[in-house]
Amino acid sequence: HRHARCPACRQYQQPQIRCGLRRVAAQNSGFFVFGIDENIEGIKKNKVRLLILPKDINEKYIEQFKRLEESFEVTIINIEKKEEFLNVFSRNVNVVGITDKRVVNGILSKVEVTE
Repeated sequence: HRHARCPACRQYQQPQIRCGLRRVAAQNSGFFVFGIDENIEGIKKNKVRLLILPKDINEKYIEQFKRLEESFEVTIINIEKKEEFLNVFSRNVNVVGITDKRVVNGILSKVEVTE
């Protein structure tokens, strides 16, 4: 299906998943943490439960988040490019963290559908 007003639907092969994530992002924007330092702090305070990590950010940050994943209760999902955040969140950020368990479960269920 296509949604005329959803730019994500026009760019990705599985538009219903992207459009759903965009809807979740818009409705629950208070549950998101944007930026590297903010997410590191959120993980250390056990607030960030899920981290969406692009593969094209600085390698030292990728390694740092992997170490944090081993020490804290956080799940990491990798995406190819950070530009994908522009389509979903309308923001140019390096990393996005999610704090709410229900939003995390919703996103993880959508990711399982695509993989």
